[in-house]
Amino acid sequence: MNSIEIISGGAENLDKIEFLWEKLKEHHHDLSEHFKERFYRMTWQTRKENLMKKCAGDKMLVEYAVHSSDNRIVGYCISGIDREDEKCGEIESLYVEEEFRKNGLGYRFMQRAMNWLDKYDVEKQKILVAAGNDNALGFYR
Repeated sequence: MNSIEIISGGAENLDKIEFLWEKLKEHHHDLSEHFKERFYRMTWQTRKENLMKKCAGDKMLVEYAVHSSDNRIVGYCISGIDREDEKCGEIESLYVEEEFRKNGLGYRFMQRAMNWLDKYDVEKQKILVAAGNDNALGFYR
């Protein structure tokens, strides 16, 4: 994984990962038995606006992974601290391109996100998994 660099920032990085979020949305849509319509209707603009409303000011971490050979963005992780309860943080979204999975990149994202939440003394760290995305459960365990 030495050929992968993780770039850290805040909300200014959101639009850089839109195309990967669209892939994650499609993945959730394909897996979902009961919420296909919800995933179908969801737009990047709405998701981005919801993140901006939910996360307190500068309390959003948006990281993305760049493959050094071609400068391609191959994964991302969005974490945030709740505007209404700053003791609650969440890993909002995580995606790694299939060809880069099982090489520790997702783990690196998770470790960095949890360390960032710890830096802000977050007492409750959470992550939600979309219904039907059972493969993700093993990763998060």
